[in-house]
Amino acid sequence: MKLKMVDLTKIEYRVLISLYECEGGITKRNFVKKYPEFKLNTAYLVIDRLVDKGYLEMNYSKKTELSEKLFSPIKSITDFYSDMFGICAVDRTVKKVIRELTDY
Repeated sequence: MKLKMVDLTKIEYRVLISLYECEGGITKRNFVKKYPEFKLNTAYLVIDRLVDKGYLEMNYSKKTELSEKLFSPIKSITDFYSDMFGICAVDRTVKKVIRELTDY
């Protein structure tokens, strides 16, 4: 599925990028604890919209007697940016960063 940035609002984009920082998925409740700049209702609504739009997947974790819903991005961050900006732009950016990091 080819996704475009125009599919996302600014708040959806910010929440999605924050979710990329949470490896392995995160519950809505833990997301709000980790990122208090997002209000509870806003975070819950935006995460649900990102699932509906196909950016996030929901899995169940059974750490206790109750299952918890874990949310995580469907695509890797590289694939996300490649779809958004094009593979050539991402490739050039990655190569530039690697050159800058290896040049002392």
